[in-house]
Order: sequence, then C-alpha cells, then structure tokens
Amino acid sequence: MKEIELETSGDAQEIVVTGFFTDTLPWNIKIYKTFNLNKNESIDPVTNAQVSITGNNTTIFLQHTGNGIYEADSYPQADVNYNLMVEIEGRADISAQSSVPFKSGFSGISTDLTLRTVVSNYNAYSEMVSAGFTITPPDNSNSLCRVRVLKFDSIAGYKRYYFNENSFDKMFENGIEQQIVSNLKVLDGQIVFGPLWKTLAPIIGETRAFENSGEIEKATFLDQVDYRAPAAFSMETCISPVGVFYQAPYETYTLLGDFSEKKSVDIYTSYFYEGEYWIEFMDLSNEYYKFQKDYSLQISNRGDISGTPVLVYSNIINGVGIFAGYQKQIVRIDNLSTKK
Repeated sequence: MKEIELETSGDAQEIVVTGFFTDTLPWNIKIYKTFNLNKNESIDPVTNAQVSITGNNTTIFLQHTGNGIYEADSYPQADVNYNLMVEIEGRADISAQSSVPFKSGFSGISTDLTLRTVVSNYNAYSEMVSAGFTITPPDNSNSLCRVRVLKFDSIAGYKRYYFNENSFDKMFENGIEQQIVSNLKVLDGQIVFGPLWKTLAPIIGETRAFENSGEIEKATFLDQVDYRAPAAFSMETCISPVGVFYQAPYETYTLLGDFSEKKSVDIYTSYFYEGEYWIEFMDLSNEYYKFQKDYSLQISNRGDISGTPVLVYSNIINGVGIFAGYQKQIVRIDNLSTKK
C-alpha cells in the first residue's frame, strides 16, 4: 500500500484513508493523519476509529489490527457498490464509495524479441522488445485499465530481510559505517524482499548499496519463502506507441487505457534483466482510474523543473485519500514462445 503525497493547507492535520480492494483479498483499510515531509514528521496512525463497509444490503465492521490498519475476514464482490464509513470522536463522519469492476478479457499474449526503436508521446526509446495482447471490455462497460511490466529475481526474490535494532547492531559490529546504519533506520520493523540492494540504493546511494549489501544481508536475513510475494516484484520500463494508452511524460512504468471495444495492442519494454518478466493487467474502478492518472502525473512532475503541482484525486468525503476497487491479472511472458 503506497503513501500518497498530499497538498494540504496550514498545520491542521487531516485524516487520510487509503483502501484499494478486490474480490481476491479481504478488506484492508489504512487510516492516519497527514504529516509534513519537510519537517521530517512520521506517520501518525489513527487507532480509535469505528470503520464499517456496507454493500449488497450487508454491513461489516473492520477491526483495528495495529498501526492504523483496519481489517475484516470477508471479501468484496465484483459489481457491488460499497459505502465506507469512518467515525472518529471529535471529527465529522468520513465516507467514500467505490466498487470492484468486472474483469476484461486479457488474451492472445505473445512476445517479440526483435530490438526496435519506439516513439511514445514524449520520447524515443531504443533497443526495446514487444509484448502483444488483446483487451476485451466487459459487457456493457468500458475497460478502464492499467498495464505494467514487472520483473522478478528468480533467485534473490524469494529471500526476506528484517530490519530491527538487533540487525542494526549487527551491521555496526560487521563494520558498516554509523551514518549508513542511521540512514537505514527508516526501515525499522520492516520485512523486505531481495535483491536487497534495490531497497538500499534509494536510501544510501547505489555505490554504498553495492559495496555494503553483503554485510547488510548477513545482518538482516530472515528466511527464504517458496512463493512469489507481490512485494518482491519491481517495475520495468513499459511504454506504448502514440495514441494507444495514456502515459504521464516522465513516468515510464504505467500505461492507462480506456477502451470501449475489443482492441489488440502492443507494449514495449527493456529486456536486459536475467529474471522473470510478467505483465500486470488491472481493471480499475472509475475512482481508481482518476486517482492513478493524477498520481502518475504527480510522480512525473517531480522530474520536471517546470511542472506544476498536481492535486491527486480523492473520493474521501471529510478527509483525503482514496477508496477504490480493482481486478488484477498477471501473466509471465519471458517463458512464452517468441518471435525473434
């Protein structure tokens, strides 16, 4: 679950609600107060809320399980309009609505490893390979969708690492610089998947990550699992030719589509990574689509010195954040028969 960068005025804390839901996972809602990144403030979870969700003439109540996360054992259903209600003493009731869309047809998947140059709306990319597939919208509905290429390290991706005070002490004992150990404390209490350097590089820099990853791995190694966890996947470049999908100018990982009829499409990615490649295809509710489009543009504008601030879409009444349904299909493509 991602943290959303929000534009708020003044110092008053608003309530942030984030809940992305689908029919294959039980209900999970996160609630916290807005915080100031410029003041190095940390997340302040809301632990005393009364949270309920009503749909199909049934109301369920979510229980707080820690760190502002509210959960229930029941699962959403497709094409049911759900109403979220959050009650917090001393504040106006918070509410939102969304639904899980029906799945689009996602078929005819093929790959072509011929290297080529591809021109998108904003740039030209060389030495790209392609994957093709057909999108068939659900009956009587457009297909609002998100497409990404994901990669999975078939060796390191099964390994888990745990950061806590004990692991920080081990790092220091193993000769890791105190400043590096201090910087890594932002990961305190977290479990991350390998390859570990991908988590380390944004925090301590690529050079230090490569130089120190061996000792940090020894200090934090937890176990090795026998499944591909969603958190172990990372995004790879994913672009399309002009006029097929929407893509923010400097955000090269996310394609958004709005299709009213069956359509065959091609997407393009880099192919220099020794590991598994997957296509993630997601059907989005109207709320998720609006949020993702704004969020992608916000990410894009961070790399554009002339870019204007983007206020990300929110459907949370008397708060901020997002409550939105989706469906996900994921298919491995590096093991398909290919054209060369």
